Amino acid sequence: MDFIQKEHEVCTFNHYADMDHDMMEKINFHKEFDSLITKFVTEEPKDIVQKICTSLEKQRIKIYAVVDHQSDMDTAQVFSYPAFTIIFGNPRMGSKLLKKLPIAAVDIPLRIAVIRSESGKGSSIIFRDMEYLFKEYIKIVGELRDWAQEINHILINLVEQSISGGDKK
Repeated sequence: MDFIQKEHEVCTFNHYADMDHDMMEKINFHKEFDSLITKFVTEEPKDIVQKICTSLEKQRIKIYAVVDHQSDMDTAQVFSYPAFTIIFGNPRMGSKLLKKLPIAAVDIPLRIAVIRSESGKGSSIIFRDMEYLFKEYIKIVGELRDWAQEINHILINLVEQSISGGDKK
């Protein structure tokens, strides 16, 4: 199924244990900014987006949209750059979050960006560090730290499984 389109596709998070910083580095994830987790891959952005969307679908995670920024910029006849944003979420987890802290609606659903690397070869897969994103919320609802760590782990595993063809390394 082609996920690079303007339609919504239907795809729940599986439960994973927490992943620490050392584990992130071991599988070549890093943080360029405090709030972002990044993974470089040698494949083109469109191919990576397809793989991530397929992984989301296999895990029954709802995909709300895939934004093709380059296509939109080309249509507007302005400078364009190969970049995509995958917008997805788990309504059950979202419901639990909003029940505890309705203002968190501004930060869901989740997003993964896939952009061509600055060298023009390969891509960067980027997503928010949920613990960083939720740091203000955690002050109010402490248990959100565990949720944020779980979501980080889920996202890291999702990306890793997507680029390895589904086999955990």
